[in-house]
Amino acid sequence: MVDKHYRRQAVTEALHSAWNTQHVEVSLFDKDIFLYFEHAIDYAKVIRDAPWTVTGNLIIIEQWKEQQDWSFDKMEVWAQLHNIPPEVRNAKTASNLVMRIGIPSQIMLIDGISMPQRVAYLRATILIQVATSLKTYINIQRSGKEFRALIKYERLPMYSFYLRIDWT
Repeated sequence: MVDKHYRRQAVTEALHSAWNTQHVEVSLFDKDIFLYFEHAIDYAKVIRDAPWTVTGNLIIIEQWKEQQDWSFDKMEVWAQLHNIPPEVRNAKTASNLVMRIGIPSQIMLIDGISMPQRVAYLRATILIQVATSLKTYINIQRSGKEFRALIKYERLPMYSFYLRIDWT
């Protein structure tokens, strides 16, 4: 929400509605917005379910640390990797694939049925640099063949896929 002006009440209402938390205090200081959570469990839920947007603008949330330089240049996002060959759907290879996108903190191998079809993909939480373009695919070499694994990012504004944005 860089270089944009929002009323505190509008931001508070949008976040409270999206997050369904008990109470979040929104404080504006200069060009920064500070959030104070009444309950630690609410904060944990908000971080776990990130990323979030307000009026189409991405919100990057960092935990307060007194001696920290606030750069807001990284964020965790959920990403899915589709079209993964069956022989590479294992924990070790999955980790190597996800590291080609960003720094993983969680990786899940999804394999099941979503009516009426079978689904199999990797789902991961990854730390990315927000000022770099998002990858839309990665190439995988297996048995002399090249596969293109498609990357789908969850809950990001659509324009972030097509434009290089100055996030800072």
